[in-house]
Amino acid sequence: MSPSPRLGPLLPPSVRRLFRRVFPHRPPDYARLWDRACQKWVVGQTQVHGGHLHVTGWLVAPPSLRPHMDFRINGEPVEKVVYPQNRPDVAELFGFVPDAAASGLDLWQKMPDGATGPGDLTIEAVDRRTGKPLGWDYAAYHVPSAERFGPMPAPHQMARVIGAPSDFYFRMGGYTAYLALEKAVREATGEPLTAYPRVLDWGCGCGRVSRYFLPTARVAGVDVDPENVAWCRANLPGGSWDVVPLRPPTGLPTAGFDLAFGVSVFTHLKEPEQYAWLDELRRVVRPGGLVLMTFHGDASLVWSRLSAERYTELRRDGFAEQANPLYDADLGEADYYRDVFHTTDYVRREWGKYFEVLAIRPTWVAHQDLAVMRRR
Repeated sequence: MSPSPRLGPLLPPSVRRLFRRVFPHRPPDYARLWDRACQKWVVGQTQVHGGHLHVTGWLVAPPSLRPHMDFRINGEPVEKVVYPQNRPDVAELFGFVPDAAASGLDLWQKMPDGATGPGDLTIEAVDRRTGKPLGWDYAAYHVPSAERFGPMPAPHQMARVIGAPSDFYFRMGGYTAYLALEKAVREATGEPLTAYPRVLDWGCGCGRVSRYFLPTARVAGVDVDPENVAWCRANLPGGSWDVVPLRPPTGLPTAGFDLAFGVSVFTHLKEPEQYAWLDELRRVVRPGGLVLMTFHGDASLVWSRLSAERYTELRRDGFAEQANPLYDADLGEADYYRDVFHTTDYVRREWGKYFEVLAIRPTWVAHQDLAVMRRR
């Protein structure tokens, strides 16, 4: 009888290596996960040239869909579309996807007379036969005006939050995430986001998302990163911003919030810390309040190219983690910040011990899944 994978750590390393040569870990089927779980286009930049708005990005579509593709900016047809173009970087990232190299996209739209810059933008890929989105996996992107977004943090702070020092992705990602949370609340409860006026941004970073709550909500942002919290205090008036320890308890008020959200926080916590923070979130959110938390689901496996060994662990246990070498904040504990992956079944089972899981939305905030939960 073959040794159980769970018994592997009990066996001598030489025996484990021999076992894995005979019975190697099965790698993920990235092509199937891509087809089933991934958003299939990305807006890369918007710029103004000679009175025209220029939008760049990439989009992967099957041949059957390409003749019917069209694009809208703020609901209006795009003046000029250049597609497809060669994108070797996309082919390198998604080499298992047919036609990934022929995915480059350029859109051109004339600016209104007298406009000095673009305002808020909604950029959509639609089916020209119906005018509706090409599919759930071609969701719209939302780019806020500079006036709506406000001050920008330093490049290294942006990189710490989103993995790259890109002001465009920082702005677009934050605004698109905010509108996605708003939509998730409305679909799960039938209520507007304003029905939950006391908001906790758990893992606020530089206020990338919570700044959009400020006009209509009382926002408290907390983070383990003192530099980012100090930046919020100096640049985002109207909210309260505090440093919390790596593990609870915190000084947050019991039942003090109607809604708590965390974008890319449980994606970086080991299991003991995960359970501790779930318990703390249950304490600080009022009964009937909402808890919106993202996690690395199937789409994130594709973007991260999770190893066969970690994938085996994930499918076996519902939870897997690996080192994250990019996060540069001084947290005083070198191995605290990890890359963590969850299965939907695990989230429903384990997080469901703390909250009522109302819905799980795949690929809802960038490539992360969203759990919409209610405090019992």
